[in-house]
Amino acid sequence: MERELDRARREIRQVDEEMLRLFERRMEAVRKVAAEKERLGLPVEDPAQEARVLAELAPKLEPGPLRAFYVQFQQGVMDVSKRWQEFLLEQGGGVDAGAKVALGDGEGGSAKAAGATDKAPANSGCGEAPAKKADAE
Repeated sequence: MERELDRARREIRQVDEEMLRLFERRMEAVRKVAAEKERLGLPVEDPAQEARVLAELAPKLEPGPLRAFYVQFQQGVMDVSKRWQEFLLEQGGGVDAGAKVALGDGEGGSAKAAGATDKAPANSGCGEAPAKKADAE
């Protein structure tokens, strides 16, 4: 039984690694959205767009409890994306300058390599990052 648990946890870690790469890719796209919103004078919040995203994606899952959990997951992703946009805009000098501050020299790399801390940016609503656990799922 424990071997099955270990296999399941390894699979979760592999998925988490894939999600990490997708998260970085998504946040880069969000940076571009924020830059365009800044240029056009649009607000970060766009409830109609969020509703469109959820209405398009949720039905791709079979009806049932997993769909409701997916909607919560996706809403959380969108909430983080909005906080990232706000963070970039608050850095001053425009979104592109904010991205360089947030990511170090603007050439990518991991958050730790860029000097990130275990605390979320000010006003992000996140507080401290959760402690790392060896078997966190």
